[in-house]
Amino acid sequence: MIKRLVLSAAVMVGLAVLADRGLAVAAGEAAASSVARSNGLAEEPEVSFRGFPFITQALGGQFQEVDVDARDVTVDGMTFSRIEAELRGIKVGLRDALAGEVDAVPVESGNAVVSIDYRDLNDYLDAKPGSPDVAAPGGVLIVRSTIGVPGRGSVAVEGRGTASVTGDGLAVRVSGVRATSGPALPAAVAATATSRLSFVIPTRRLPFGLTLQSVSVDVGGLRVAAVARGIVVRVR
Repeated sequence: MIKRLVLSAAVMVGLAVLADRGLAVAAGEAAASSVARSNGLAEEPEVSFRGFPFITQALGGQFQEVDVDARDVTVDGMTFSRIEAELRGIKVGLRDALAGEVDAVPVESGNAVVSIDYRDLNDYLDAKPGSPDVAAPGGVLIVRSTIGVPGRGSVAVEGRGTASVTGDGLAVRVSGVRATSGPALPAAVAATATSRLSFVIPTRRLPFGLTLQSVSVDVGGLRVAAVARGIVVRVR
């Protein structure tokens, strides 16, 4: 009898856990649709509610952590290949949510990694003067382009880029510009090429109120660490 009771209790607990996770998954799918619509995303992100039990969090109107994984987010003509955000301290009243009266959700804090593939970056730069091309062989950021040189015509040039976060966005400043073949560039031409190969990626309108903190370079793209503090996420 005791063994049967224990087994029955275990089954009930298992079913409760499955039901709770099912509610969390359904909530994530609904939230994904709202987030995509309100942030103008071409595709719905993956939204996952962490913490157990989910139903207790929902009834209390405060969620421990919500993970958002958005792909191919385009802002001001620049496509960010992936934004992985961990948002904490999300508050939303259950009654308002059920009534469809939630326009915005306050978030206490969050962290994110913003990924920029060089393919997408080069597509963005293609419309810039000289159509700069970015790559990072061996993890070293190299920017290439062509520039007119008196008496030589169009000359291929390259320089080493340094990525940093600025008040205007994500900046790549180029130094040590040189011709990839032939004589050295005249000083005036090298200065013009340095200015042309440097650029800034606008990031002020990133979703989830993210503020960029730092950037690293790898062979596949730029990886940017970002934070959110005391923000409000629009869901309508």
